Amino acid sequence: MGWAADSTGCPRWLGASRRRGAPWIAVVLAALVGVSCDADRPLQPPGEAPPERGPIRATGATTASGAVILVGAGDIASDDSDDGDEQTALLLDQVVAADGDAVTVFTAGDNAYSGGTLEQFQLYYEPTWGRHKARTRPSPGNHDYGTSGAAGYFAYFGANAGPSGLGYYSYDAGGWHVISLNSEISMSAGSAQEQWLRADLAATTKPCVFAYWHEPRFSSGRHGSSTSPQPLYQALYDAEG
Repeated sequence: MGWAADSTGCPRWLGASRRRGAPWIAVVLAALVGVSCDADRPLQPPGEAPPERGPIRATGATTASGAVILVGAGDIASDDSDDGDEQTALLLDQVVAADGDAVTVFTAGDNAYSGGTLEQFQLYYEPTWGRHKARTRPSPGNHDYGTSGAAGYFAYFGANAGPSGLGYYSYDAGGWHVISLNSEISMSAGSAQEQWLRADLAATTKPCVFAYWHEPRFSSGRHGSSTSPQPLYQALYDAEG
């Protein structure tokens, strides 16, 4: 996981977490974003791990239409004794209370443990992060696919999860083009998802791009880095040109 920047100076966050829901994770991933981009961050070349960075801090960046806030995490809700989902949901409450309609919540996969059934979403996710379901744009993780075809995930999030069965889609937030990708299906060069991503990047007119998904290209966590997302990372890198 890490920040990079495109040729306009817009910071990009590439990848997502695969660590079970520690309370700090939403703070690390929370960012207040806008088109007032930092020009001194070069885009990290594909295949090279980004340098270590501290927690991302919210800033006062704005777009022409006002503040744009994207906040989220992965590995979210379960029935175990870890109350990380409850604590991070309280952080979401604070962000939404302060900034209201400017806030979009994203998820970086493994939304409801352990099998991603609709019942688990309703029992574990709904009472916490579900408070902000209407403003949430999710991405799926491997545990969401514990139910065939991630049926519980798609049934719970509905249209906010993009076209049912795909698990990848894009949307705009102020001056940002935001892309939710699916690391649980083929990400190979030439795959339907990779080709869609390249076409989507070519079509956007927004100056800044933010992409997120579950399985990290680079990670210092116990699951380590994965080369599987490399073609998607490469497509994002190529679009920077």
